[in-house]
Amino acid sequence: MIAVNLLPQDLRTTRQPPTWRIVAVVVPLLAVAIAGTLHVQAWRATQAAEAERRTLEARVVELQPTVDALARAEARRDDLQRLADVRESLDAGRIAWTDAIADLLGTLPAAGRAGAPRLDFDSLSMQAVTPPAQDPTRFEGAPVYAELTIGGTAASLDVLSSFVGNLEADPRFGVLFQNASRTRDEGDTATYGYSLTVGALGDGAPDATEGAR
Repeated sequence: MIAVNLLPQDLRTTRQPPTWRIVAVVVPLLAVAIAGTLHVQAWRATQAAEAERRTLEARVVELQPTVDALARAEARRDDLQRLADVRESLDAGRIAWTDAIADLLGTLPAAGRAGAPRLDFDSLSMQAVTPPAQDPTRFEGAPVYAELTIGGTAASLDVLSSFVGNLEADPRFGVLFQNASRTRDEGDTATYGYSLTVGALGDGAPDATEGAR
């Protein structure tokens, strides 16, 4: 039997081959599967990141005492460094006064009869010059790191002149003579009071690991 479709061309129904039906079903399913897979992967990545964050936070809490101890140690180190800097600064201006005075006493005139001193010190004041200073009008412009102001009594003007001459001849010292005056007459014997400033010359104190300021 032969079936003849007498309907117009535009009204006739056509059957799609089975392949298109399969594609129409599979493509949406495949899209849903891919989307689901991506969602699962994103969720797993989020969970892994969250777990890592919790681990890091726990590690930070665990290490916090060590961090605090290091911060305290660094602050202590900074304090000690500041103290060391202050000490170094003080050491740079330290004068070995014992040595300086011993050198000064070495310039005194020889003792008189029976070992009696012919020149004495009634007053002695000392001042460090830090940093060493130079003045063309004082001590012939030589650098001075300390000054000693001396007052006392000399048995005679010759003795005082000898003391001043010894200081001027010693390269370690410079002298600024201030005044001298007769203080006492005992028959033919007269004594003289004097005042002068002695400069300890040089670019700095000579290796002063000991001594007083």
